[in-house]
Amino acid sequence: YGLKQAPELWDKFLVSVIKKLGFKQFMHDQCVFQLRNSNNERVIIIKYVDDIIITGNSSNLIDTVIDHFEKSFTKITHDEEIKRYVGLDIDYDKNERTIKLSQKPYIQKLLNKFQVTNTQSDFSIPINPIPDYRILGNDNNPAIRDLTGSLRFLADRTAPHILTACSLLSSAAHNPHKSHIKAGQQIINYLHSNQNTHITLGGDPHINLFGYADAAHIANHDSKSQLGFCFYLNTTSGAIIAKSKRDSTVSHSSTEAEIKAIDLAIREATWLRGFLSELGFTQDGPTPIYTDNNAAVILSQTNNISDLTAHLVLRINYIHQEQKSGNIKLVWINTENNVSDILTKPLPFPLFSQHSQTLLHGHNGQTPGPASTTRRDIKRQRKLTKTSAM
Repeated sequence: YGLKQAPELWDKFLVSVIKKLGFKQFMHDQCVFQLRNSNNERVIIIKYVDDIIITGNSSNLIDTVIDHFEKSFTKITHDEEIKRYVGLDIDYDKNERTIKLSQKPYIQKLLNKFQVTNTQSDFSIPINPIPDYRILGNDNNPAIRDLTGSLRFLADRTAPHILTACSLLSSAAHNPHKSHIKAGQQIINYLHSNQNTHITLGGDPHINLFGYADAAHIANHDSKSQLGFCFYLNTTSGAIIAKSKRDSTVSHSSTEAEIKAIDLAIREATWLRGFLSELGFTQDGPTPIYTDNNAAVILSQTNNISDLTAHLVLRINYIHQEQKSGNIKLVWINTENNVSDILTKPLPFPLFSQHSQTLLHGHNGQTPGPASTTRRDIKRQRKLTKTSAM
């Protein structure tokens, strides 16, 4: 631990110990290893520095691996069932085949550190959608930077529904306006009212990857868009990954911003498909990615480049190529049913409640689709079908 070379040397040694047993290191994630024998028994190892998860479908094979570790290291402790791992609390429901991940002790520590100002009110949303958070102030407030970093640790793991709030705070970390300071306190109050927040994974044993992509283009004081996407393993599981990212360049239209979000989502889907394939869950068909921008769907399917979209030719060609090769499939969905909407902008309570429930706990076994069939929705879908058939 005292030398700069120590982490690298430790990693090389640990990998060599794992590979001696015949484990194969994953190409898509070098912290994951798998051992499979001729009887289709397998063990998977996941390492995080010196914290290791060992799982598999053969108790004898797992015992062999543990014995090998005990012989290779002078001191090792292991638990029969993992209850806590790298700051995550893990709860199992073997009947429902689900795992619940939470960070309640971390939330309580956060509340003690930043102090709750209003414990009487029920804060149903983490951030008010009315103020314009693009307005910057002049004050240097270290507390906002500290709060943003602390919240990010929570949002990136078990509370993806507050990612938008974290992104808006971090964009003004060095010169926050009074609206940002008030928003930071509201997030703390929201966490106080929702300390039992958790994310549910599992349920259906079948893996059918799908995702959502969205972008928020309109901003009064900043023309840079907010991009977001999320992915699910199936309809009974919460999101396995969710991202909210402020665009680094200006988009000339909402369609351009949506194309950027779709591009990011496809790159993530490519990695997920490869990782699942190494795990043994090869995705036979294309991965659906749902988006609520009809123009972006049509543009990426027809690949008709005009003078208005010539600067997007690389992204459009990439999206078109991935669809043509059968890796992904873009599907139009109305905005009220686009879960990634919660990752791009602050939402009022009804929509926030709906999307956060789906983001954390899944679709309750229901296949994603339009939430309504209004005349406008039918007209959009007909136009998409007609254009795609040309």
